[in-house]
Amino acid sequence: MLSAQQVRQWFVAERQRLTGRGVWFQGGEPGTQSPRLFAESRLRVLIVRLSPYREVAAGITHTYLYQMAAAVAGVYVDMAFMPPEADEKIMREAGVSLLTGVGSKEPATAFDLVAVSNSVLQELINLPALLHYSQLPLSRQGREQAGSPLVILGGSNSYTHSILHGEVDRQGGCGLVDGVLMGDGEQVFAQMLAQLRDSSALSRAERLSLLQRTVPGFYLPQSYHQVFSTSLRGGRKPDEAISLSEGLLRRSAPRNDSELIAIEAAADAPMPVASNKTACRETSETWQGGPLLYEGAGSSHVLVSAGCPSFCSFCKESWEQKPYRETPVEQAVAAARQLKAGLGLGEISLMTFNANTCSGIFELVERLSQKFARVSIKSQRFDAVVHAPELLDLQFEAGKRTYTCAMEGISERMRTLLQKNLDEKTILAGVDLLMQRNMRQMKVFLILTGYENDNDVDEFRVFLDKLKQRIGTGKVRPRLTFSFAVLFRAPQTPMQYAPERPPSAALQQLLERLCGTITAAGYEARISSGPEDAEVSEFIAYADRRHTPILVAASVDRGFRYHGEIGRKLHEFWHKQLQQANLSLVCAKDRDAATVFPWDDVDTGISKEFLYRIWQQIEGGGEIRACLAPPWGSGSCAGCGACRSAAEISKLNQMGPDLSQKSRLPATEKLTQIMILGKIPEKWAFCSREFIAAALARRLLLSVPAAIDWFRRVELVEPAFFAYGLAVAVVEGFGPPPQWPKWSALVAPDDDMVISEVLPPVKRLEERLYPMTLAATPPGEATVLAREIDALLARYKLKNQKQRSNGWLNWQIATGEAKKSGLQKISLREDVSLLQVTLLKQPELFMLNKLFADHPPEVTSLAVRR
Repeated sequence: MLSAQQVRQWFVAERQRLTGRGVWFQGGEPGTQSPRLFAESRLRVLIVRLSPYREVAAGITHTYLYQMAAAVAGVYVDMAFMPPEADEKIMREAGVSLLTGVGSKEPATAFDLVAVSNSVLQELINLPALLHYSQLPLSRQGREQAGSPLVILGGSNSYTHSILHGEVDRQGGCGLVDGVLMGDGEQVFAQMLAQLRDSSALSRAERLSLLQRTVPGFYLPQSYHQVFSTSLRGGRKPDEAISLSEGLLRRSAPRNDSELIAIEAAADAPMPVASNKTACRETSETWQGGPLLYEGAGSSHVLVSAGCPSFCSFCKESWEQKPYRETPVEQAVAAARQLKAGLGLGEISLMTFNANTCSGIFELVERLSQKFARVSIKSQRFDAVVHAPELLDLQFEAGKRTYTCAMEGISERMRTLLQKNLDEKTILAGVDLLMQRNMRQMKVFLILTGYENDNDVDEFRVFLDKLKQRIGTGKVRPRLTFSFAVLFRAPQTPMQYAPERPPSAALQQLLERLCGTITAAGYEARISSGPEDAEVSEFIAYADRRHTPILVAASVDRGFRYHGEIGRKLHEFWHKQLQQANLSLVCAKDRDAATVFPWDDVDTGISKEFLYRIWQQIEGGGEIRACLAPPWGSGSCAGCGACRSAAEISKLNQMGPDLSQKSRLPATEKLTQIMILGKIPEKWAFCSREFIAAALARRLLLSVPAAIDWFRRVELVEPAFFAYGLAVAVVEGFGPPPQWPKWSALVAPDDDMVISEVLPPVKRLEERLYPMTLAATPPGEATVLAREIDALLARYKLKNQKQRSNGWLNWQIATGEAKKSGLQKISLREDVSLLQVTLLKQPELFMLNKLFADHPPEVTSLAVRR
């Protein structure tokens, strides 16, 4: 593998071949630590995401972890991402570790801890290959022998991990990870890092044992052993069931009746391991802003709640992350304000599973609307919309016309199965309320359970007819999209007891039938997650430790990757390997209260007994309501056992929106504008203008805290093409702007945005921009560049006068063509191949691309600076 210095050199030479010109790999995001700290730190932490940068940038997981880690003294933290599909091949051919710190360019092997954040179950398919092609041995024994960093997994999917702990090679090595931190990272992630920082003198085993004893939610895999029925009769070790041989999986002694019958814990190990639940509590930290990433800039989330108050039978968040907790309003508003400054935000989203059941939702929306250009509320419950249409009014006043609602089941029977507490009358009433507010577009989420029958389909068809009648009477016919996902019967939910269902081919046929019904009714139908995705997800989730070799073979031997969807070939491969190994899943058998699941050594706070009792209640047609105050819930405890005290139960029973707070959004102050003259550093030349706008806003707000409440958004940044150097931005705010400092007296980091001057706005921005001069030094000889310029001007019939003067070769474009094309003059310094272009307006981008190819120009002068 290449060293860090070699990787830096490789990146400079090869970045044009990488996706998006390699912006995802360049590092140096605002708010990150200097790579110079790597050598002097006491603990080096690499936060790993199992999906590409662009796919995860809109979330907060890795940047929140970064915030937590960077706050621990003596810790250097960096980030690594699953490379885009095309980039993986390029990196492997060059000898670049797939897990490389984007800031330091250090390979994963140079760190002390590889902290893997797993948000989506299917991402685990990527883990073995990422380890393997980063020279991290797949087994814990191999990593210990090689002196590799610890590999510890966490994230929202950290409760389902049995498949990671079995055999990974023919030598009997086990364990793709050394430990799992289950539950919320608040408080305990920093605690874990401090323990590792201060225990470097201990052995690897001693450090892991220390974490098991002292860190809440820490699961040590080697402390637990799965016992199978055949292992008792056949004399094998509990986890020794499969070996890899010539790329094929084979059972050591195939037995069709093998099943998991017990999980044994070491004498000094807790059983089960309780997950950590510290998010959104008054004493815990909250997300206040880490690095500003190159993708998704300008918008982020404020943590409003953790867990979910509902008991939807299919939703792991409804069960794994209980009890439901809410961030106090003052704390949420303060965090949002700090996020605004640290990330240059113009938009804030409320991070919660059900925004319209949050107790302080009205106050939150009202107060945040006075600080942000947009307050975004995601998916909403139909019943909550009906109970509090005032929230719709707040959103309507804020400009929202597109809504997302979860209907889930296609019939009353299916919604009872899914425990949505939602009847058709309420759904239609919610649609009526949305129609009254001139809704333009609505996306409705549906779940195909696999248990539907003809009566359910007929009921859905009648529902669509009723919907059509209602929508047809409105002033504007909105666009309706129904989005299907096939049910994933998640562990640690009542669905872990659901019976077998038809194979994926039959589910696909039913999906197509329902989509046809929707299309015939005049609406759009989409499939966000199909049968193969759901089935492979269950292959992974319900796997015990005997299934680990299948995961390794799929990822390393066959090269399968998860990039947002499960393909047919991966599904077929996994299914075939299960058959060859004579392995079956527990979800393919009858289950009851005595069934042993691979996750029985994990305690989410809700017992198996309660889950099974709820499943029996569902089978009988019963429903369980949220514990919130009426009308949002029953106002009483459902008895799940997640709350830690009677006081916590009492508090939960009183939660829910306070309808006495409902009000209209206050009139905002008159919007004002300023114009900023700034300078973009060269390293950000290939970054999007959205990122540049956010970076500029961040620099403005951090430099002038008095502007935080005034700032609303960056309306635009010019020039709008890839470039660095001088730039002009139009910034909008609430009311009179603050007093601006003397910018030349402020010291800004060398590699950050520089604000040179605040100017009054003008009606025509072009007056500040043009003439504009661009400069670059493209590779190649001057004679070759001159011929290319001649060819470009001839091709587009741009008349010009060509002459040499004082070492410059100049092309003066004729006045008429210059006004039309935007190109006024092209100059080439022949001794150093320096290219300068003077613009009268922005030309067609293809002309700039021809002139500057893959080398973005520097903006050296603007009209405002002439």
